[in-house]
Amino acid sequence: MSKITRNSLKELIRQSIDELKEGGKGSGRPKGSNSDRAFKKKYQTDPAYDKDYISDPLPDRSKKEESVKKPRKTTVKEVKKWFKTLEENRYKKTYASDARRVSWLVNNNLSEDYDAMPVSMKKKWPKAAYKRERFLAREFVKHLRTKQLKESIRKIVEEETLRESIRKIIGGLMTEQKLTEAKKIPYNEKDWKKYQKMSEKLSGNKSLMVIDKRGKEYSWEDGSKYGVVVMDRQDRTDSLKHTEIERLEIR
Repeated sequence: MSKITRNSLKELIRQSIDELKEGGKGSGRPKGSNSDRAFKKKYQTDPAYDKDYISDPLPDRSKKEESVKKPRKTTVKEVKKWFKTLEENRYKKTYASDARRVSWLVNNNLSEDYDAMPVSMKKKWPKAAYKRERFLAREFVKHLRTKQLKESIRKIVEEETLRESIRKIIGGLMTEQKLTEAKKIPYNEKDWKKYQKMSEKLSGNKSLMVIDKRGKEYSWEDGSKYGVVVMDRQDRTDSLKHTEIERLEIR
C-alpha cells in the first residue's frame, strides 16, 4: 500500500467537498439540519479541528507544524507481565490497580498531577501518596529503555551476522570459480613431462582430460616428446600430436 502524503490527503478532502457542493446547493455540507449537525460533529472530533474549520472547509494548513508521532502507550497488560519478573513479587502481592496506576504514570511522563488521574485509579484517601507507584513507574521506564537497547543490539548483531554469511558465500563462490578456472590448462607441448606427472598424481576420482582442436575429448594415458597416447569415451586408444591438442582439463 502506498503512503498517503499530506498533499494527497488534502486533494481527497477537496474532491469530497466538491462532491458535497454539487449535491447540497454549494454549501459544502450535506442537505438538512441533521446532516449539517452531523457534519459539524464529525469534524469537531477531529484533533486538527479549529473553530474556523466549518466556515472554511479547507483552511490553509501549510504554516501549521507537522504533527509529531506519539510514542506507543504502555498497556496495563505489559506492566502486569513485568510485575511477575520482580523480586518483590515473591513476597508482596501486586494488584491490577497497581498496574493501572503505573501505566498511567508511564504514559504521562511520571506526572505528579494526580488530579488528572482517572477517578477509577485514584486512592480513596485524598492525601494518599503514590511513592511506590512512582518508584515502579521509574523502574518500568528503565526496563523499557534496556529492552529497546537490547533490541537494537540484537538487530545490529543479526545484520552483521547476515553480512558475514553473505561474505562467506561470496568468498566461497569466488574460490570455487577460481578452482574451476584453474582446471582448464592451455596446452604447451614443451610441458608434456609436467602434464605426465600431473596425470600420475591425480587421485582415482579425477582424470586429466585432453581436448583437441576439434573439441573432441580424451583421457590422458601417456605422454612423450612425439605426442600423447589418449583414450576416448569408448575406451579406444589413440595418439595425438602435440600440435593437435588445444587444452587440458582436470575432472
